[in-house]
Amino acid sequence: TLIFDIAIAGEIMYVGGNFARIGGQARTGVAALDLRTAKATEWNPTLRYFGPFDGTATLALSDNSVFLSGGFQSMNGQARSQMGAIDLESGLATDWNPNPTDAALRMLSLNGNVIAHGPIRRVGTRFGGSLAVFPPEAAPRITTLDLLGQQVDVVEQAGDQRMRVEQLGDAFAVHGSDTNGDSV
Repeated sequence: TLIFDIAIAGEIMYVGGNFARIGGQARTGVAALDLRTAKATEWNPTLRYFGPFDGTATLALSDNSVFLSGGFQSMNGQARSQMGAIDLESGLATDWNPNPTDAALRMLSLNGNVIAHGPIRRVGTRFGGSLAVFPPEAAPRITTLDLLGQQVDVVEQAGDQRMRVEQLGDAFAVHGSDTNGDSV
C-alpha cells in the first residue's frame, strides 16, 4: 500500500495512492477512512487506472467534493482522464472534467477554485504550464491571478516539476524555478 496524499474533513481522512485494499476493505486508489477506527467507510468510488503502477497522486477537498488527479481514465464509468471530482456523499463522479494531458503532482482547494501543479502540458485548447487554476464547475477556464502585483495567466507558467504549491491561509505560494533556472 502506497499513500501519496491525504485530506481530512471532520472525522474522515481521504487518502489517495496506489493500493487495492485499505482500512480492511477493497478500495482502488482512493478511500475514506474513519479516523476513530481506521476502517474504510462505505464511500467507495470506482476508478479505472491506465496501468497497474498508476494511482491517485493527489487530492483536494471542497465542501461537497473531493478533487483527484492521477493515472486514471474513468471514475464510476464516466470518462475522466487524469483529473476529476467525486461527490463526498454519493461517491459518484461529478460533472467536473478539466481533461488535462497530464496528472497533477499536487492539488489544493482554495477560495472556491482548485489549484493544480504538475507537468500539465495542455488543458482544453491551452498549452504550457505547470500551474493551473480551475473553478469547481464542470467547464474549466483559465484564471489570471495577481501574484505580488503582477497579473499572471497561471496556465502559462513554467513547465517544470521542480515547483511546489502550498496553501498559506487564504492565499497560496509557488516555490521553485522554471526550465531556464529562473526563480518563481
